[in-house]
Amino acid sequence: EGSPMPAIEKFSSKAYNTSLPFVDGAEITPDDNNDLVFVARCFYVGVSGNVTFVTPGGTTLTLTNVPVGIVPWNVARFMATGTTAAGIVAGW
Repeated sequence: EGSPMPAIEKFSSKAYNTSLPFVDGAEITPDDNNDLVFVARCFYVGVSGNVTFVTPGGTTLTLTNVPVGIVPWNVARFMATGTTAAGIVAGW
């Protein structure tokens, strides 16, 4: 069985600017084993809590007590383990 496909860096040739509107997005179900289809430019949290994620560089981070709102962080994978926030939507 092969490795899962890594998230695609859809905007790798452009500077990230979270003030620009997103072109697309997806509701997120955190998953410890699979990357997103596209790297998120940032994400929205609908119910505050902790968010554990993997960056495009492969670093796993946990943000604690994330309030409702937009978080400007590039994300390749949202982890189920350690994530207590809900209503997460990734934008790219």
